[in-house]
Amino acid sequence: MKFLTFVKSRENFGMPPAALMEAITQLGIESSRKGVLVSTGGLMPSSAGATIRLSPDGRWR
Repeated sequence: MKFLTFVKSRENFGMPPAALMEAITQLGIESSRKGVLVSTGGLMPSSAGATIRLSPDGRWR
């Protein structure tokens, strides 16, 4: 089973609190030791993304 974890915040707000970053680091270390970590990485800003909407009939627009 795979999970995606992310922290949502305002863009260009700066780095997350040090305690949060430390907790994320420790989770990564523990997951790596257990052999269950698939990958880590960051997301691009929303300006690099796209918006997908469904029409009432369920089709992509």
